[in-house]
Amino acid sequence: MTVIKDRRMDILQAALHIFSKKGYHNAKIEDIAMEAGIAKGTIYQYFSSKQDLFQQMFRHGVERYGQSLQEIATNESHIRDKLLALAQSHGKFLEEHIGMSEIMPKESKLMSKEMRCWVLEQRDHAFSSLEEMIEQGIALGEVREDTDKGVAVLAIIGSLFAYYEKESRNKEMKFEEISPMPWVDFILRALQ
Repeated sequence: MTVIKDRRMDILQAALHIFSKKGYHNAKIEDIAMEAGIAKGTIYQYFSSKQDLFQQMFRHGVERYGQSLQEIATNESHIRDKLLALAQSHGKFLEEHIGMSEIMPKESKLMSKEMRCWVLEQRDHAFSSLEEMIEQGIALGEVREDTDKGVAVLAIIGSLFAYYEKESRNKEMKFEEISPMPWVDFILRALQ
């Protein structure tokens, strides 16, 4: 079982690298197999087609991001710690998956209707995790009671993406090198 999971993960990582570098249409299964260090036919033991591999690569990334959000919302105790962990996790995720985030807008038509619905469900789960974080902050007296949780979540997500994009472009830094503290301090001031 572990060998199967490991090989599947190796293929997904190779697919992320090749699709990010070449785009969907220019990437070949042979390229992905070579990157993963396996035979081309092995990929078809795990994925039914190039499109299936592409969708599963995307699914894996989205699931990892959502799991991270859920863990942060439930594990960290104070809103400041949660925001800091969220920013650090986001930076790490971007470092590992920036290629995916760059190709997805161009290749979104490759997503099946079911996959698009799943993505919307995952977004709703992520928003719920963040709303839970805001509610906990309110209960602890760290967030104003009159905070509109929906607006706060949109502000957190939107500004987090924008902050990391701006910082990485302006300073030409790796995402993991970007200090999240200016963003954390700003969001805290907005919530308190």
